[in-house]
Amino acid sequence: AEFGDGVAWKRVIEFVKCQKAFEHKDGGVRDAAKSLVVTLMAVHGEDIILQSLQDCEQVSERQLNEFRSRLAGHLASSTETWN
Repeated sequence: AEFGDGVAWKRVIEFVKCQKAFEHKDGGVRDAAKSLVVTLMAVHGEDIILQSLQDCEQVSERQLNEFRSRLAGHLASSTETWN
């Protein structure tokens, strides 16, 4: 991940929620929010980040599953890079 462990991930998640980025009319904003969540999951752990999104009305169970799938793909491509 590009920004490392020092990121205050809770503030980042709250910002994304407050800006309603997950349901924004611009698909690029929605994709950026998804990419950000996946990166935070890779750095700080899947469970802690997904738990912070569970109470968010903007994020459906389908989206949570999409985050998990994207993380799996992200981790697989990272592993291939190192092999």
